[in-house]
Order: sequence, then C-alpha cells, then structure tokens
Amino acid sequence: MPPCMRIVKFRNELGLSQEQLAFKVGLNQSDISKLESGRRDPLSLDLRTAMKFAQVLGHTLEEVFGKP
Repeated sequence: MPPCMRIVKFRNELGLSQEQLAFKVGLNQSDISKLESGRRDPLSLDLRTAMKFAQVLGHTLEEVFGKP
C-alpha cells in the first residue's frame, strides 16, 4: 500500500479530519489533501514533520511511509 493510502487509512482509524491532522502535525489542510491524493510526495516532508506524522498516527515512520 502506498504511503498516501496509509496516511488516509491511519487518519480514518483515529477518526481525524484532514484539518485535525493538519493542526496536529503543523501543516495546513491543503497539504494533507495533496499528500493523501498523491499530488505531493510524502518523502518530501522534512524529518521532523514525518516523525510528527508517525507520532500522531500512532505508527512508526516505516509503517506510515514505508522502507527508504
């Protein structure tokens, strides 16, 4: 499963909206939308933001973004 689909899956499992996730990771809703739709490469995130994603979603970096 590609990272964009995993982000959607994990976000939905937590019952978070895109806006709520964006607030928690320090992005805006349009960034989340682009990540989830595949219009932005999740690997373009800086390490701090990627780690925040994993923490908020309750998964490891590898589980969210895949193996490097």
